[in-house]
Amino acid sequence: MRKFYFMLILLILTLLLSSLIIYADSDPVIQPPISNSNSDSDGDGLPDFQEKYKYYTDPNSKDSDNDGTPDGDWEERREYTYTLKFNLQITGPWDINSMNNDYQDTRIIKETKNYAECEIILYPENSIKEGIGRNYSWGDYGQEFDKYLKPYLYANWDEQMKKDLISELKGIGIDPEKLSDRDLVQKVSIWIEGSTESIEYRRPPQFYLKYDKNGKFYVDEKYRRYFEEFVKSDKSITLDELVNKLVLGKQMYYNKARGACTSSTTYAATIYRALGIPTRHVCTTKIMFKDDLLHLTENIKNPFVKELLLSTRKSSSNHMYNEVYLDGRWIRIDYNELGFSNIQAGRGIYYQHYSPNDLSELNMVDDYGAMVSRSDWGPFKNGEFFKLLGMSDNYGKYYKPHYGYGIDPGFYDGYSIVSNGDNEFALAAQASCVKELRKFKDMKVINIDRVTEEYFSNNNVLISSADIEYNYLPNIIRNQISKDEYMRLDIDDYKTIKINKGMVLIIKK
Repeated sequence: MRKFYFMLILLILTLLLSSLIIYADSDPVIQPPISNSNSDSDGDGLPDFQEKYKYYTDPNSKDSDNDGTPDGDWEERREYTYTLKFNLQITGPWDINSMNNDYQDTRIIKETKNYAECEIILYPENSIKEGIGRNYSWGDYGQEFDKYLKPYLYANWDEQMKKDLISELKGIGIDPEKLSDRDLVQKVSIWIEGSTESIEYRRPPQFYLKYDKNGKFYVDEKYRRYFEEFVKSDKSITLDELVNKLVLGKQMYYNKARGACTSSTTYAATIYRALGIPTRHVCTTKIMFKDDLLHLTENIKNPFVKELLLSTRKSSSNHMYNEVYLDGRWIRIDYNELGFSNIQAGRGIYYQHYSPNDLSELNMVDDYGAMVSRSDWGPFKNGEFFKLLGMSDNYGKYYKPHYGYGIDPGFYDGYSIVSNGDNEFALAAQASCVKELRKFKDMKVINIDRVTEEYFSNNNVLISSADIEYNYLPNIIRNQISKDEYMRLDIDDYKTIKINKGMVLIIKK
């Protein structure tokens, strides 16, 4: 019997050890975990939610195309959509769980003591916004969510603030007890934007401030010169005022002030948690490359994505926003935009790498402060959290256009740029698009009155939702997109609609 137990223990230890990944200067591939806890009806390793809104595979079939490879395979999951692939070496704060979510997949190819080499896949054509649910019985989340609700050093709400906050919100018609979790967050996010003064400096003060055991903030002497440059435009402001208006959530609430993204995420987390909505921060980094890496864009077929990469390549930026737990799922919110994607026109393309509960979990000074202050910071000596090794995009073999960025010039002969009589938009669109749309055989400007149902038998159309009122759109287009959806398009949004043999690309400018 004793021998039996010994053999059993040995077997268990063997199984456990075989499941571990040894992190060294070797080349293991660290497979990503299944993201989020939604059901997986077909057992292919992909949550039903993501199959419907991210991958566009069949959530009820383990092998959507019946080719013998399950949908959860690293390559197979991309066959029904348009994707962007980036090969990077990354440093700074990162976590494999945070790097696999509704918008991106990540696997680690190699990990060393200084950096991790990874492959990040972005899904620009996701329709996550459509899948955001509402829960009217929210509030009982269980102990595992306590860490996303409690106060922290930065997001430091307390019971008195909670009482004052709810009273203020009810006074303007926002009653948390009567709203779904989604509607509450959406209304409160708009209230945050409208009720606070936005005080923005070139860089967040958090990058240069440390705190003692009592939570008292002070300037790190190593970066005092940079901090003084940071506040030189407003020499009258004191350190305490900075902390109370830009750093600490409760104080920001009472001062009705906040800063840029680093500050605003703390403020929002403080507010949402006080209201009982689980909230966390999200850290992202923009894919940025210098001129010596321009050749990497040769592997990008999508003209809009290539133009976005080229237009934003000279500006480096990290960005923070929040995730809120709505109807059983973590949902991104950037200021007051729910469910936005990794790719944003005018801003760039970002990858997500870490999700702390509070900024106190980050080494703000030695990571972020040092990075923005020194061009030779980090293992890559480039002042960035990453080193770009390669990038490419891919149209899956079963790809169908969904939400704009996946439009492939190889699929269509040309576009007519539609105008309501004023060619200002049409000419602007030509100037910004034609350069990268060389694969199109034809691009011309026509008046909207000429866009008939028959026109879509042989033509594609580019429409500006800012230039043309909804009621002036041809009926065949209005049958495909409601007025509410048309009006809700965010600035720089793209939406594609298939009509007959033609394609309508609606662009909000």
